[in-house]
Amino acid sequence: MSRDMARKKEWTREYQQRPDRRAAQREYRNRPEAKARAAEYRASLKLRTQGRAKNASRRKSGREIMLFRHHGPLAAVWLATQYVKQDRRCYLCDDPLSLDKGHIDHDHGCCPSQRSCSRCRRGIACLQCNVLIGMAKDDPERLRRIAKNLERAQAGLPAREEAEVLF
Repeated sequence: MSRDMARKKEWTREYQQRPDRRAAQREYRNRPEAKARAAEYRASLKLRTQGRAKNASRRKSGREIMLFRHHGPLAAVWLATQYVKQDRRCYLCDDPLSLDKGHIDHDHGCCPSQRSCSRCRRGIACLQCNVLIGMAKDDPERLRRIAKNLERAQAGLPAREEAEVLF
């Protein structure tokens, strides 16, 4: 152990054994300059938290940022007006739709992916319809074939239920 460490330990031991230690600490903390510094620090904390709350109220949500980046500065306006025009329903399946859950459906042949302009926007779709169109690569003929084959499979359901299935 170094000489400095030994001195420090000895000083700490002596300091801990002083009967007036707590009173000295209290007196040190209650100095006018210490109280002023503590009050100033608390005021700065209060100002910082107030500033954070103000910034949080001004901060845009992730959805607003995404709309701006992908669909331009007037996308929120277009979305609100189109939502009213569509009678608050998905333009494809006609199911009720909330504005915060609606997706802007657009022609991917016009603009690059995840972008749109006012010419290629078709309407507001629910998530399922938007994904369905995307998976069908915006091809109505493919969707017709899928619908026809699905109807044929649904019609054959009773026959499949009667047949014994062996695995």
